Amino acid sequence: MGNMGFDDRYPAMFQPGGDGLPVQKSAPLDSVPATGTATLVADEQHLDGLEVPESKPSNDPWTSRTWVVGISAALLSIAAGIFVLNASTVIPASRTAKPEDFLGMSVTPWGWLILDLGVPLIVAGAALVVFMLFLGSRQHPSYAKAMRAGMAAIGIGALVSAVLAVFYHNFFPFTMEALSGSSFRDWPIPWVNILNQAMPILAVFGLSVLVVLVVVRPTGTSGGLASSAKAAMVAGVSLLACAAFVLFAQLMFPLALGTQSVSDGMFQDIPWPQKIVALAAPLTLVGAGTLLWGVLIRVSSQHPANNLPEPLAGTI
Repeated sequence: MGNMGFDDRYPAMFQPGGDGLPVQKSAPLDSVPATGTATLVADEQHLDGLEVPESKPSNDPWTSRTWVVGISAALLSIAAGIFVLNASTVIPASRTAKPEDFLGMSVTPWGWLILDLGVPLIVAGAALVVFMLFLGSRQHPSYAKAMRAGMAAIGIGALVSAVLAVFYHNFFPFTMEALSGSSFRDWPIPWVNILNQAMPILAVFGLSVLVVLVVVRPTGTSGGLASSAKAAMVAGVSLLACAAFVLFAQLMFPLALGTQSVSDGMFQDIPWPQKIVALAAPLTLVGAGTLLWGVLIRVSSQHPANNLPEPLAGTI
């Protein structure tokens, strides 16, 4: 009789007379682990004061496509600059302009107008190569020395070209003959004259590349680079001292101010103390910028909020 009406398919609390039985609470659904991949849920109380590091994207090495596209763009800029410099030579019509074609007005031929763009285009291409070598030395540590040597070669080449541009009359006196005679406008402008006009660009570029190599050095770790405040300050002061020397050289060497004949007496050359004055502006620009860079490195590495150890202070 006691089992009358009892159904085994249901719990006791649902049977007749089971209203007085204690209710059994089931576990909440969110506490039951999901099937498949188990997920760990951290308690919020344990997250207080816990610093979770930010995830950083992986710094994968450059692909061959990166180098091909970058070097191709640099070579294209250099080739365009070389063409601009030689347009008046390879295209004779580019250095003549008939007044009747321009409403009777005398204008400068287009081959001469674009000459000033030649060296900047070449320097832009060379700067891209230097930038790629600089970043590539971090991406490929095993080739870092070779890449930095390539940067040094480009910087020294630009600096030598700038010095050569200052003394081009002494090294290439025969080029001055092209600027004489009645057919002056029919002569292509000698390339050394264009080099002389672009001397500040070449000097600033060459000095900047060499300064970067001196200030930014490998740390010894894989792809690590660190900037030295001391090296930047020493380099900046040295360049400013050189700028002061070239600026006041004519006061220190007054006996060197005598003129000399160039190209069988056809031209009077400028004395070297007056020539090198042109280097004062590029030396001052790069020197002052490097010195200020060193000050910035020193201040940023000693900031109270910067808790990096001393060997890593100023790391790029």
